[in-house]
Amino acid sequence: MATNITSTHNELMCPVCLGIYATPRILACLHTLCEKCVILLINNERAIPKSDNKETFNCPVCRYESDSPPTNMDLSRWVRRLPLNTVIQEKVRSHSVVSEKGICTICKKSSPVKFCRNCDNFLCVRCLEEHKLSADYDSSCLLEVRINAYDDLLDNQSDNDDIGQIGDESKTTADGKEFSFKKLNQRAQDEDLETCDASKEQQSTCLVNEASEVVADEGNSSQGSRRVFLPLENFSSEEERDKYLNRQKSPPSHFDREYHLNIYRLRRLRTDFEERLRNCDVEVRDFMTQKVRITDEIKDLRMRIVASLDKLEDELTQQLETLQNEIMFKVRLIEKECQHASESIKRSENVLRIAKKNAREKELSETLEKIDSKFKDYERVLHRVRNRSNKVMMSVRIDRKVEEIMADPSKFIKLEGLGLNYRKRQSFKFVEIKAAIPNDSNSCDITDLVTLPSGKIIAADFRNEKLKLFDENFSFVSHLTLLARPFGVTAVNNTTLAVTLPEAEKVHLVTLSANRLRSIRAIEIGEKCWGISACGTELFVAIEQKNQENPFAICILGLEGNHIKIIRPLKDSLGKDVFYCPWYLTTSRDGKRIYLSDEVNHSVTCINRDGTRLFRYRDDSLENPKGITTDLAGNIFVCGYGSGNVHHISAEGSRLSVDLLHGCAVNRPCGLFCAIDGQKLFLTEESKSSFKAFDLKVWM
Repeated sequence: MATNITSTHNELMCPVCLGIYATPRILACLHTLCEKCVILLINNERAIPKSDNKETFNCPVCRYESDSPPTNMDLSRWVRRLPLNTVIQEKVRSHSVVSEKGICTICKKSSPVKFCRNCDNFLCVRCLEEHKLSADYDSSCLLEVRINAYDDLLDNQSDNDDIGQIGDESKTTADGKEFSFKKLNQRAQDEDLETCDASKEQQSTCLVNEASEVVADEGNSSQGSRRVFLPLENFSSEEERDKYLNRQKSPPSHFDREYHLNIYRLRRLRTDFEERLRNCDVEVRDFMTQKVRITDEIKDLRMRIVASLDKLEDELTQQLETLQNEIMFKVRLIEKECQHASESIKRSENVLRIAKKNAREKELSETLEKIDSKFKDYERVLHRVRNRSNKVMMSVRIDRKVEEIMADPSKFIKLEGLGLNYRKRQSFKFVEIKAAIPNDSNSCDITDLVTLPSGKIIAADFRNEKLKLFDENFSFVSHLTLLARPFGVTAVNNTTLAVTLPEAEKVHLVTLSANRLRSIRAIEIGEKCWGISACGTELFVAIEQKNQENPFAICILGLEGNHIKIIRPLKDSLGKDVFYCPWYLTTSRDGKRIYLSDEVNHSVTCINRDGTRLFRYRDDSLENPKGITTDLAGNIFVCGYGSGNVHHISAEGSRLSVDLLHGCAVNRPCGLFCAIDGQKLFLTEESKSSFKAFDLKVWM
């Protein structure tokens, strides 16, 4: 019992001032301090200079760092906002009531029966009646009083105190004699010794009967008092038994009744106090368990927050590294583009010089035509002179003049740089096919087209997200609206087409039936797909991969969507990629060779299915090649987007013709396809609402 009271006193002690809590406040770490101690602690922390200038203070128990109020804020007002520990406050009040001396605060004479929390006074019965008449009286503020004498008796620390302090100061017996409270205490101890060997059940029964008899004696004194005797087997010796029997034979006195009643009350009070103390211990243990649990939860929460912050930091670091890599890749790409731009400028200068040379040659050819006409005039004049002249000397002179003119024409007309081939080039015949239709929402941009054996033409309109069908007479028939903008188109067989959708990262299969285009299904690629070519049951697609230094690769697919192979660019002897930016591609008839138009490197690259480069075609007059196709003989046609011309290349990479479409107005060509019969060559131009069909029979 003493241990419980001591532990309760320790719980009510402030760890700073080591006194009983006065206005206990709860900190962020769930420890409790006095309100004045919190103010003192914050002032001491502020007096210590800090390098980080943080407004914080540490708990003196766990050293947990809490935020303190700003210096311009009232500290007392901020501390009063902290939560009040009502549990400890109630325990302090209960403890103070029990710890007071058993004397009425008003009269300083009688024992108190109540404690008023409003006026903080102990009140006896008489003072309590007077207190009820005051204006400050509140029945809910009255507490039961526990006398210190009873607590001393429970702790066995005041054996010499008088038990008579619980009741009146003295009691008079029936014979008129006064007994001191010290003798009464000794008699109570003797009574306890006599009953110490009885069982708990017998003791409780005897106490209840004894209390009943005492109450009956007080209520009915005219009928006489009944005495309760303990069983004889409860005594250890005959002397104790005789002593007890002699005492019982004496007539009951008022002091005996009051004594037994006080003993009964003391034991009842002791039982109640022990029960309440046990309940307090349970509540304290529950509170400490809850405190430990909350502390553990706070620690777990801190650990989770730290883990989340670490994870977030790792993710941000990884994203930053990825962003840096992307920026470096784009910087390298821009550097390459700048290098290619400088090369393009040089090539443009060469083209300009060639154009000037061609203009000069054209001017010279026109001058030669004039000279030829003049020569004919001279011949006619000389012929007339010969026919009309009757004089021989005149004829001889004319003949000599004609010989001189024929021998050296420069004496009559001064020319420079003669000796070139001025044969006129024969221009191609072509047909302009209108691609725009009334329900187009934007201007046309035909990026690619293909022809079928029936002569029908299918064109991919990038801006309007449509496939457009034209008949063999170049008349519009129907169209199919797609889910995304198409780029490349190829014919799988006589009725099936494959279309690339770069933004949707899909290849769309379309069928042609009764002059109507219908969608069959879509093949998921997972990467941006551009140029496409079909060979048998395989599709060759130019894809743009993510997070790669050179993102372009060639993907070989089956018609069911299965990935057969992905060809990534290999390194050549100089450590450079064999291809870099193949927007368009085509294949040989057997599918063993893949021809790529490399726009960045200004070349046409031929690779096999393993990615090995077979040859590379380059020419100064070919800039930014895009559209590429093959004819029946396996030769290659490729159009230069920047140079505005079409080159004809053999299957082994040798040049057959440089400016195939000489004399035709071609501006930024991008799509190119040779008809299956090899008689026509179709060419599309960027952002133009039409495309051209050239007749190759003239060239052949």
